[in-house]
Amino acid sequence: MKIDIKFGSKALSIQVADEPTTTLGDLRTAIAEATSVPPSLQKLMGKPNLKDDTKLLSELGIKEGTKLMLIGATATEVLAANTESQAKEEQRTKRIKNLGANFWLLPAFSGFMADPYVGGKGRPLEGASAVEALTILDAIMSRINPVEGNASILQAVGGAAAGLNPATLAQISHTMLPNLSMPHRRALSKAHMVIRKATELANVLASVQEPAGVPDAVAQVIAAVRNCSEGEFVLVPSGWVGQQDHTILYLLLTRVSVSHYSVILVNRTANDYHPHLPTADKIKTQPCIRFDRIPEERVLDEAFWLVTLSLWMRANDPENRSEYCRGEVLYDCLLPWLTEGVAAAAGQASSPPRSSSAASSSVESYYLPNLTAAAHCDPVASLPDLGSSEAEEESVSGKEHRFATTARSESSAMKSLVTAFTFLVRSYVAKSDPLESPVTMTTTLKHLKMALKYECYLRAAEDLVTIAQRHVQHHEMILQQNKKKPPAAPPKGSSQAVPLPTSPATTATAVATAAATSSHSLTNIKQAIDQVLAAGADPRQNSVTLSLLASALTTRDFVKSPSNHIITDVAMFAQGKFVLLYFSAGWCGPCKKIAPLLRECYDRLAARLSQVPSNSTLRGASETAPGIECILASCDKSQAEFDAYAETFPKFLRLTT
Repeated sequence: MKIDIKFGSKALSIQVADEPTTTLGDLRTAIAEATSVPPSLQKLMGKPNLKDDTKLLSELGIKEGTKLMLIGATATEVLAANTESQAKEEQRTKRIKNLGANFWLLPAFSGFMADPYVGGKGRPLEGASAVEALTILDAIMSRINPVEGNASILQAVGGAAAGLNPATLAQISHTMLPNLSMPHRRALSKAHMVIRKATELANVLASVQEPAGVPDAVAQVIAAVRNCSEGEFVLVPSGWVGQQDHTILYLLLTRVSVSHYSVILVNRTANDYHPHLPTADKIKTQPCIRFDRIPEERVLDEAFWLVTLSLWMRANDPENRSEYCRGEVLYDCLLPWLTEGVAAAAGQASSPPRSSSAASSSVESYYLPNLTAAAHCDPVASLPDLGSSEAEEESVSGKEHRFATTARSESSAMKSLVTAFTFLVRSYVAKSDPLESPVTMTTTLKHLKMALKYECYLRAAEDLVTIAQRHVQHHEMILQQNKKKPPAAPPKGSSQAVPLPTSPATTATAVATAAATSSHSLTNIKQAIDQVLAAGADPRQNSVTLSLLASALTTRDFVKSPSNHIITDVAMFAQGKFVLLYFSAGWCGPCKKIAPLLRECYDRLAARLSQVPSNSTLRGASETAPGIECILASCDKSQAEFDAYAETFPKFLRLTT
């Protein structure tokens, strides 16, 4: 008996014995011989209940010519994936700790927290990229859903839920998420993993600088969609960034059968394509639109993804943006092509002409406006919650439709992402617990959105606390120094007016008053810091310490002394010293110009620190004077270039590979 198996881009014919006793386990063994994919790592799709290997093929409805789909990986690929996932986890940790600016200055933060009140202000309030939005949501969710608990999931082939054990899920906790049920914990963790994988894809796409790199990046997106298991999701950033317009939206894709997908477009911006609902004080929009039963060959079409992704990837080169990167390309060209013929095959009514005013007049108006008659777009069926604190349910034409306050197009990256995230959570809960009460799910999502905003505020507060603590330390040191300094006398021959003589008591009172005023301000700042810390802020988890830097070094990275000796324990070597990290390169003109100044500054700092008195706060708990080390981190293109440039700084340590 011959069974047709689709495995990635390959079409295989698997021969098994045509006997009444042939089981699913026998079929898996034959597949393993043809593909090298172990039976334990095989996931078969195309027939229901393909899990029990003792079941007879006849009981499962598998016969001559049956078509199945295989998702799996060989043992070698699993080992490579595990190794790669560890490297990706290191990169991810660095990304969420090094956001490039204080948290409250990131456009995605403003887009999430201040969108209704901000419009047309530009950066840093607007203009967040998909990478920034995804990274921020990952960073925030990692505080609710600890990263350590998901290490096993990263290594699971195909994103299977096997790693979601109760011990792992028990780590998901938050004061604003009380009494989470196991299905809710599982849904949160799985939705977070979709966000993390989307972040990796977005970083790959955003790193492309030359046209030659585009096909490889697009191929990674197609591979992620192709490998999506039935019932799982892939999130792909989309949108358009042109000369004037900046709109980020997201495509959620899920496999519904061996040869079909559902595509959900999530766009929170005001536009003429999504249904609108006028209310007493605002106009709301329906951000989620679902396209069902899209053929696999269309979803995996390279040209479709090349054009779709290039609409926002042109932003990778700000000097080469195009006015043709517009929303009309996506809505009027790409989506009609994607859904062409689907509605006709499903017997759907044709779509109405584009009209935002008709949104509340008929059921048919909820099909996406201005698509071809063949477009099958159902924004109502099985739509999860919008993921917005402003989202409400309105009854229109006898049906329930969810609408949300629109986001400014420049702030859409974060708003649309949170909408997509809560869509995922509701979808996963509905799959694992079909009897879930709508009221319970709505309450959980509201708590989740409050928790996300609370953690956003805390993350911003932690950055502020770090700055405030440095301010306090700096001014306390100045106050100590001023107590020991006599008042400065005017220089000889100066025309400066000589102050009237004052008594020693008056002078002491003035100095004490100034010190008390400054001390009072510092006390207020300290009290504010204590209050923020008591609220749960912990700036230590966001700070990059020398120990963290040392632990982040792989086996290929070394810190060497000027004499070219490898320093095995960087943290111990630099104990009691001030450590400066200097990122530079020999090809950088400005770096070469400041090199002499930096060398001189290093020598002067070392000399000054060696003379620090024993009672200085700079010593801390150490009895010896603090030293200083400067680590030169390479930005050169080759090891030879770095070695040559490092000779410019003969006293610096070197971070090299």
